[in-house]
Amino acid sequence: MQIYVKEWPNRAATLYTEAGEELWTFPSLESALALYVDWSFALGERPDCGDICSLHALTGGQAAV
Repeated sequence: MQIYVKEWPNRAATLYTEAGEELWTFPSLESALALYVDWSFALGERPDCGDICSLHALTGGQAAV
């Protein structure tokens, strides 16, 4: 399953499915990414580290996974 994240001006972050369904909004990008990693492992999948690293770079290194 593809998961997308949007960071808002107030620094909150929302996870979305590839169909555009909102899954959950978190108080920070870090907490959203942490859940994404946990969720991926719970589903027996490996999180896409390339996407996480790209997102980390786009946010100026603010996200810690």
